[in-house]
Amino acid sequence: MRLARAPAVPGGELAFVALPDGSVLVERGPDGADPAALAGALELDPPFRAEAVHRGGSTWAVAARRIEVARLPSAQQGDEVELAWDGRERSAWRDGRPVLVGLPELERLAAERYETWVARARRLRGSLWEVEVEPL
Repeated sequence: MRLARAPAVPGGELAFVALPDGSVLVERGPDGADPAALAGALELDPPFRAEAVHRGGSTWAVAARRIEVARLPSAQQGDEVELAWDGRERSAWRDGRPVLVGLPELERLAAERYETWVARARRLRGSLWEVEVEPL
């Protein structure tokens, strides 16, 4: 956690994602909020997910964690995907519902890391997704 000065940021809380291209997506906070000063105070290269809480005056407490981002061009529907491979069978969910169709790019990414796995992806913007892959 770091303290940051951001006098022009309205509101009391802000959640945002800094993308690899340097752009920032506000996920929670007042309309028109620009978290650039808060993101800059972290001295962390994107991509990362951050939350900021107003501490009074122009002072904010900001915390972040690194994330992995991937382009998944075949993901045309849904905002959240979860895939699992147990060595025999693949399971797939989109927006919390079971589906028959997988996501080839996410499956390849997971299979390159582990023999059995669970992979989750959350859409950030267009074909850009935050991804997590863990062994099963």
